[in-house]
Amino acid sequence: MLEQVIQENTQVMRELMAVFRTVTAETAAAVAYRQQKAVELESTPTTAANDADATPPTEPSAVDWAAGLRKELSTTVLAIAKNHDRQSAVKLLARFGAAKVTEVTDEQLADALAAAEELLGTLNATSQVEDAG
Repeated sequence: MLEQVIQENTQVMRELMAVFRTVTAETAAAVAYRQQKAVELESTPTTAANDADATPPTEPSAVDWAAGLRKELSTTVLAIAKNHDRQSAVKLLARFGAAKVTEVTDEQLADALAAAEELLGTLNATSQVEDAG
């Protein structure tokens, strides 16, 4: 009886550790993506920097930021569905509680985009290996 409880507990712990590994990898990918986008935004030159009449640049609103990420996510998910298989795209969105890109919450956009780009990269690499073989 005690051995069975220990085995069940061990199995649950293994499953929990697997979930933590997945979440940690997804979070790390999202952080890396956000850092990359921040560097890209900082390194973008402004054309009116020396213009005396130029107004200071305004920060993009959260809506603009979310719309941009949502558009990138939509493009990436569409590439997965068209170039590989629709089911992979559906499963990806389901991981974020969505059936469509528009149903992904603003808070989840960066994580979803990072996961989609990672999946697309994996599918592209797998496709290239199959084509070469």
